[in-house]
Amino acid sequence: MKTIKGTIFILLLLIAQHGHCQNLDRAFYLKFEAIANQEKSAARLYQRADSIKKTREPVNSSIKLNYNRDVGFGYTQQLISVTLNGTYDYHLILLTHNDTVCFSSVMYGRVGIAMYLKYDEEANIRRNHPKIDTTRVLRYLKLRNSFYASTKTITDLKNDLNAHERYSLYCGDAAPESEEARSIDSLVKRRDVAKLRAMLVSVCSETQAYALYGYRQLKRRGLKISKTDQRILTYLANRKTFLNECRGCFAGIFPTNGPIRDTTSN
Repeated sequence: MKTIKGTIFILLLLIAQHGHCQNLDRAFYLKFEAIANQEKSAARLYQRADSIKKTREPVNSSIKLNYNRDVGFGYTQQLISVTLNGTYDYHLILLTHNDTVCFSSVMYGRVGIAMYLKYDEEANIRRNHPKIDTTRVLRYLKLRNSFYASTKTITDLKNDLNAHERYSLYCGDAAPESEEARSIDSLVKRRDVAKLRAMLVSVCSETQAYALYGYRQLKRRGLKISKTDQRILTYLANRKTFLNECRGCFAGIFPTNGPIRDTTSN
């Protein structure tokens, strides 16, 4: 009987702790979402996120500007990651023009996880309510669509910017080809230019890098590239956009002084 009672007590304790963690996660998510909705300055938003971080355990909490990268036409994408108590990761994703925030989104992921788990993805879909300066974002999309000969919408931009993952062509022990790289190889073998072009015009820089890799494979196979796409490929290769990647897999795709060399293993 004592054993059964002890087991029940432990289970109840674990359930209570899990509920407390979920409540804590939700509370801080709302705090980050509130400052993201309020601030028009990217610099002030970073400062306020840092202030929240300082209320947690100093040893296990941190804030980092992962990148402030060029996404064309005078606009940049920022990714600010905040870890609280070594358990919670909050990602503030911004589209900025100078210091003005045009788009802000808060995503959640567990610390140390290179890609969102299914639970995190589902939770982010339910929670995520980006703040969008419609006038500025539409101005950006007009410039971008004209250059890329694309039809990107605000919804497309939101989905592309929220796609925060580590990307790789080869990763792990013995550097096997990644699933995404195999997918690109399959598109190249089928000469599926339509799907590669959809990736080429993505707002997500990592997706564009995959497309650049695929187009180069197509050229090696003798496929003629349109003048429009070749112009875009040349532009991307020279833009020196920072990438969130694993083990420097994109070396040689973008200039070596451009991409982030993140050697953290998955």
